[in-house]
Amino acid sequence: MGHDRLLLRTERKRFLMGQGHLNIRSGCGHGMIMLWQIGQQRTLCKRIIAKKVGQIIGLGRRFGGGRNLVEAHAPLWIERKGLRIAVLGYNEFKPRVFEAGADHPGIAWSEDSHVIADIRAARKAGADLVIPFMHWGWEREPEAGERQRRLARRMIEAGADAVVGGHPHVTQGADLVAGRPVVWSLGNFVFDGFEDFAPARRGWLLRMTVDAQGVRDWDTVQADLDLQGT
Repeated sequence: MGHDRLLLRTERKRFLMGQGHLNIRSGCGHGMIMLWQIGQQRTLCKRIIAKKVGQIIGLGRRFGGGRNLVEAHAPLWIERKGLRIAVLGYNEFKPRVFEAGADHPGIAWSEDSHVIADIRAARKAGADLVIPFMHWGWEREPEAGERQRRLARRMIEAGADAVVGGHPHVTQGADLVAGRPVVWSLGNFVFDGFEDFAPARRGWLLRMTVDAQGVRDWDTVQADLDLQGT
């Protein structure tokens, strides 16, 4: 069984594999959050926003969000060269009102017990690799916080092969936890509004070589944004 190549970037999330690429969408980022926040003003507006979020989440391949709680927590399955990779997505950016429910759309909230259960379920369903993608951490902080570090270790212990994060709008470094890579934040890739904060105009492209035994090799490539955010 051969190696394959997995590339990740943020703050617009896309995963690329092999010679082609997969257009897939993390449903647990700023876009969904902003829609929910707008919809908090009136009940009618809430219904309209909920419908729109459901329509957006239903487009294309996505993870970390869905038309209900079950869909939001379901992994995105990527199959290449005999490998089955499960990608999960979670959000920790409060308030929690945009969490998916039993009968309404939204995102997967990062509740520890749910995250651990999802990782184990993906393994049981036949995943060769499980990679949680986290929307977590404090904005503009150059280092991961204690909450990130504690949860990352729990995810690795539950069977995650790597943990990748975004949201702080700056890179936060990376570590090996039990021999497996944890990239705390990839920073920004295409994002404006940070003309006054140079660290937010830098992001990483993460490259991982994977096989059935896990992540064999990985590195990051730096991307610098101009003042227009590109």
